[in-house]
Amino acid sequence: IAYVNYSAGDYSNAIDGYECQINLLDILLTEQIDTCKITTYQTEYVLSLSYLGILYSATCEFRGAEQCYLKALDICEAIFTKHHPNYVNLLCNLGGLYSDIGNYKDSEGFYLKALEIQKSIVGTMHPDYAMFLNHLGTFYYKIGNYIKSESYLLQALDIYKLDLRNSKVDHACCLHNLGALYLGIDDYMKAEKYLLESLNIKKEILEHTHLDYAYTLNSLGSLYL
Repeated sequence: IAYVNYSAGDYSNAIDGYECQINLLDILLTEQIDTCKITTYQTEYVLSLSYLGILYSATCEFRGAEQCYLKALDICEAIFTKHHPNYVNLLCNLGGLYSDIGNYKDSEGFYLKALEIQKSIVGTMHPDYAMFLNHLGTFYYKIGNYIKSESYLLQALDIYKLDLRNSKVDHACCLHNLGALYLGIDDYMKAEKYLLESLNIKKEILEHTHLDYAYTLNSLGSLYL
């Protein structure tokens, strides 16, 4: 039910649901002696903490989000290896959180750590690796390091081009981010090129009323002003 509320955008009820779920898992973990069940409960605990952290972050409860992510990270490290997808995603979530609150040093550290681990899991030509490159590219754009931003985004784009059928959404997002980067540094020719490419892909995969489609239209409007 908590996930249903989360998916529907009902954050208040979703938060209540995940908090109740975490309290219940606390009790179950305290009482359980079956090793297999403990591992199952711990896995559910990590996921619940992760979703709760996302919800807290979305509602600007950044301290609560940080506590959830760090607690989940500790549990994840104890029951999995550092090369588990849940662990890597938590590092990325922490990178995003610290970026949102202006703690760019810690944000960069978590993003880079996540990228290195993801590289060791899937290699350097996988769309999941490209996703982390894209995160770093947008992070560096945010802090004004345009050279690094461009480098990471172009690396991500090269990977997405290898699997256009299965990574259209991420491909369009990366193109948009590159367009926004070039718009920000007044390279209007490249900005137009990438934004139009992004828009054309979004036309194929999204409704014209979708926010992501409107987002790229808005960027093109800013370009043509």
